[in-house]
Amino acid sequence: MQSAGIGLGPQTPDERRRQAYALRENTAGYYRSRRSPLHRNNGDESKYENLHSYASFIKGLPHDHNGEVVPAAYAALLAALQSGEPRDFESVPLGSASLPKPRRLLLVNPQAGLAFDLEGIDPQQVTSKPAYAFNSAGEIGEIAENYWMALCRDIPFHGYETDATIQAAAADLSTYAQFDGPKETVGGVRKVTPRSIFRGFAGDLVGPYLSQFMILPIPYGAPQTAPQLAYGLPDQDFMIAESDWLSVQRGIAPTGPAVAPLAQPHLLRNGRDLGQYVHIDGLYQAYLNACLLMITPKNRGGFAAPLDNGNPYGTSQTQTGFGPFGEPNFKTIVTEVATRALKAVWFQKGFYE
Repeated sequence: MQSAGIGLGPQTPDERRRQAYALRENTAGYYRSRRSPLHRNNGDESKYENLHSYASFIKGLPHDHNGEVVPAAYAALLAALQSGEPRDFESVPLGSASLPKPRRLLLVNPQAGLAFDLEGIDPQQVTSKPAYAFNSAGEIGEIAENYWMALCRDIPFHGYETDATIQAAAADLSTYAQFDGPKETVGGVRKVTPRSIFRGFAGDLVGPYLSQFMILPIPYGAPQTAPQLAYGLPDQDFMIAESDWLSVQRGIAPTGPAVAPLAQPHLLRNGRDLGQYVHIDGLYQAYLNACLLMITPKNRGGFAAPLDNGNPYGTSQTQTGFGPFGEPNFKTIVTEVATRALKAVWFQKGFYE
């Protein structure tokens, strides 16, 4: 039996503490040495400065009867973003300030882009390309796609290739000067087709519209979770009247429930279902579900995906990964990256767009 305070291991506690500090210091130095990227915006803020900034984010602020933001309220938001002081964000006027709290929609975490992380690169040291300018061909193409998605929201995915509305949408989206959705070559011409419509990007054309990760039972250890939509309001639409739209712009929550239990849960079947999935999902839910399916053995409903060749335990004859380079590590990374990405994106959106 070893004496108290004496244990096995290649280092003494002091040696370990010094190495841990040096590792963190060297890592921080590495990230500090990297050049900060140029955060670009699309120019709308300055272009429409004298037009009540209608091309910028103004939801939740006071609006007049025409739906234009109250200039002083928008100026207060810009001042808070400029100072970064929590007290200044508390001073931003809300369009729903006079209503009881359940009816008030608050600004969603505008200070997220100012938060730090103690691991990895600082969220402000990564960037993304700016959104399309308000009057650009790219923005027009995106708006057209959004409207078509709304019109097609109740069409079953399995009916896309034969539905007349889907065919009309594909034909229309093929005519825009700039449309970034995937296209197929038909008769020597690149165009949007019922098979490619509403898919994410050019490499997203393999297989059916809905990924198998969205329809297979999810193995959460011993239990399995059916990936069925259990909450929603089928065939109920919102903001179809101008007054409803204006209330939401002012940050006033609609009356009545936004979701309710469905009488019969079902698999995702159309665009409306996907919208509801994103509406109340657990942020990284879809990624975690895919991860669980990938790492679970086949006899428990998973795919048993092989480890990357760079995983040091892939060739070990005596060890398998667990904390590092194993299942708990995979699950942690998949979920942890979500909040890191939110901080980076919130900074880009709130402070540069």
